[in-house]
Amino acid sequence: MLKNEHRKKALEIRIDEEMEGWTVERVLRQKLGVSRGLLRRAKGAGSLLLNGQPVKTNQRVAVGEMLEVCPGEEKHSIIPQRMPLDIRYEDDGLLIVNKPAGILVHPLTNEPTGTWPMGGALFPGAGGEYSF
Repeated sequence: MLKNEHRKKALEIRIDEEMEGWTVERVLRQKLGVSRGLLRRAKGAGSLLLNGQPVKTNQRVAVGEMLEVCPGEEKHSIIPQRMPLDIRYEDDGLLIVNKPAGILVHPLTNEPTGTWPMGGALFPGAGGEYSF
């Protein structure tokens, strides 16, 4: 478990009177719009916290408690690949690409290369890895 001062908080919510007695899952789904997939990954990674302590999704909440979803370091290795990209905007934290038809967004089993994130991985700040 990471120390509080180093832990990144993606989502947090203080429980109010309306949410009194709700389950953690209900708060996350209805108030924060967390998808089932993110909820499943957060449960598996132990990154659901109630008042700073790990919690299960069926736990009931009380007024004043703080519910957090702390992201893990989920990185997918992407092999950088040179390809022509129509860059429309670029700064330290954003790369906008005009993706032409025919360039894949996600690798396929029969076509594991040639996706635009592989081309984008060569840009400054990407470090050869693309974080989803």
